[in-house]
Amino acid sequence: MIVYLRDVLDALDAATDSTVFVFSKKSERVLLFFEGSLADELEKNLTLEDALNDSDSYIPLPREYEIHEYQIMENFVNCLEDEDEARELLNSMHGKGAFRRFKEKVSLLSLEDRWYNHREEAYEKIAVEWCVKNGIKVIKYVE
Repeated sequence: MIVYLRDVLDALDAATDSTVFVFSKKSERVLLFFEGSLADELEKNLTLEDALNDSDSYIPLPREYEIHEYQIMENFVNCLEDEDEARELLNSMHGKGAFRRFKEKVSLLSLEDRWYNHREEAYEKIAVEWCVKNGIKVIKYVE
C-alpha cells in the first residue's frame, strides 16, 4: 500500500468532529466522510459505519482529538528561547478560546513562521508514524 504524505497531512489538518478520513486499502486513497456521508463518488454506497467496521479494507486516520493540538502548542512554547514570549503564549492557552488566543498571540509576537513550521513537523511525524504502524509506504513528493 502507498499513500502520498500530502494527502495524509491534508486529512489530519482538516479533521474535525464532522469530518472523518479513512484510507482505502483497495484504491490507496484517502476518503473523506462529512457528517457521516462519503464526500465523493470514489466508492459508491460506502457509509462511514461500513468503512469503520471493515478493517480489512479501510483504515481510519487519526481524528481531531488523537492529534493533540494542545500538546503541539505546549511543545512549541517549550522550544522558545525568549522567556517573555513563552510566558505570554502559555498564558493565552488557558480556558475557553485557548486555540484562538494562542494563534492571535503567535501573530502579535511575529512567530507565525516558526509556529507553522513546528506544527507542520509535528503533523508530519504523526502522519508518518500512522503510515508505518499501518504498513503503508509514504511518498513524500509528487514527481
